[in-house]
Amino acid sequence: MNLHWRLFVSATTEPAARAVASRHFQRAQVEPSALAVAPYEKGGFKIDAHSEHATASWPESVVAAIALAQRAGHGWSLSGLIIDELSLWSTTASTAGIEAIEVSLQRVETPVADESGDHPG
Repeated sequence: MNLHWRLFVSATTEPAARAVASRHFQRAQVEPSALAVAPYEKGGFKIDAHSEHATASWPESVVAAIALAQRAGHGWSLSGLIIDELSLWSTTASTAGIEAIEVSLQRVETPVADESGDHPG
């Protein structure tokens, strides 16, 4: 699964925002990739990152995503059509300096090949 993380950080400088994000991902025991830091129009910074985690099925991915999110915050709101996507939102982060966290996951289907070699038609 490929989780998308969005952190809203109250830091006043980009290096400070990156330090807060680093503490957040250490607490969640996550190795982020594609970390992008940008000023947030309401103040502070918005940090986007992705993390890859091995899971075998969509239900396993959903449970794993919730478990990872719970390491970094609590009081999560769940939204999205759970059949295809998971979107979590919390304003109660475990890491000081984070005002809000969004974690999202999109279901990606991998086509299953017909192993028998038979094709309908």
